[in-house]
Amino acid sequence: MVLDLFGCSEEKLSNAALILDTLSSFPVKMGMGKGMPANVFKYSSENPEEWGISGVVLSAGSHISTHTFPSKGQVVIDIFSEKDINIDLITGYFVQLFGSSKHEVTSVRQTPGDEVEWVGAAVTPRIFH
Repeated sequence: MVLDLFGCSEEKLSNAALILDTLSSFPVKMGMGKGMPANVFKYSSENPEEWGISGVVLSAGSHISTHTFPSKGQVVIDIFSEKDINIDLITGYFVQLFGSSKHEVTSVRQTPGDEVEWVGAAVTPRIFH
């Protein structure tokens, strides 16, 4: 699933410790198991307003990554799990955590041998070479 949150707290989106703590504890809360330690870093560009905090945590068959854009009040959260996940619970958790006023969810479900089912936003699968 990909969760786009808008209208978020700039203070929370700028808080690397909050992102690290969330990535460290969230997989266990969701039953994804504990894997590698979470990694978080601050990124920037030539434009001083285009900066944020990115992070990732990996576990067996799962990952969670985040990319914050504090000056835009936006965060993108990507969650992959080979197990079923509760999209509504996850969405509610992150909406509350970051104080989001608007969100969009894109979810893909696939059963081995079945075709991919796109759920949520109108999305066209793309492969980049």
